[in-house]
Amino acid sequence: MKKTMRLLYMLVVAMMSVYMASCRISRNGTYATASGNPDVMISVSDARVALRQTVASYGEWERVKIPLTVRIASPKELSVGASIEMQRGEYIYISMRYLGFEVCSMWATSDSVTMVDRMHKCYVSEPVSGFLGGFPVNVSNLQDLFLGRVFVLGQSEVVSKNITAGEIDTGMSGNYIFIPESVSDKLEYGFSLSDVNGLMSFMVQAGDHDPVKCFYGNPAVTGFGPVASDLKINAVAGKTGIDATLEYNISKIKWNTEVKKRELDIPGGYRRIPASDVMRMMSGL
Repeated sequence: MKKTMRLLYMLVVAMMSVYMASCRISRNGTYATASGNPDVMISVSDARVALRQTVASYGEWERVKIPLTVRIASPKELSVGASIEMQRGEYIYISMRYLGFEVCSMWATSDSVTMVDRMHKCYVSEPVSGFLGGFPVNVSNLQDLFLGRVFVLGQSEVVSKNITAGEIDTGMSGNYIFIPESVSDKLEYGFSLSDVNGLMSFMVQAGDHDPVKCFYGNPAVTGFGPVASDLKINAVAGKTGIDATLEYNISKIKWNTEVKKRELDIPGGYRRIPASDVMRMMSGL
């Protein structure tokens, strides 16, 4: 857990994907609220239909590049330009820039997580197993989290006919909560959705640890299915509160042939440091 928290603090947005694997959902958490008639409660059967329709709207894609702005309110105010590049099921590459120059980047695959600090010419590279504690989180799950799409841990693709294997709790205004079948007695997670706008929030929690919450802006329509307009992350690393927002530039998203496949590149002469030193990397950003 300590290793996971260090990485989360170092690159809060990117490392949400690592931290989420060691958490458990809280039924009493706060979820986003959809607009509509507050006196009307959706039925469980209608919620399952809405969930299948939401998942059916997800288009298939091979590669995507999303320009964005990262705004961190806590623990340190920071606003920086960034981009996320993804190859479906293979990798996630996050680049953070200042004055046009890349200052920090993350590369995540099913096997490893690599962080590169170009300001101090050093990097961290560790096996995923060391951070995820054996939980079956895969790259496709993390990619769906960034896009604002429902996923099932360990499944590379989620289709409408099998997404409803889990518990649904309904509420007012067409809102409902979907809790997939647990893959571990130490882990549960859940999604809050609207029958109109689809995914609104995601929450994950482990034991007595503070929950990690993701809140999504209304989805934008693209040629490859809906993509969240923004992603707000609330978490606690140790005693430090994390409050970060990813604001996606939807109009400049590129898909498939518009995006070249990327390979991990660590410049020669960079010094490898252990994961325990990532806080020092973050302090210089």
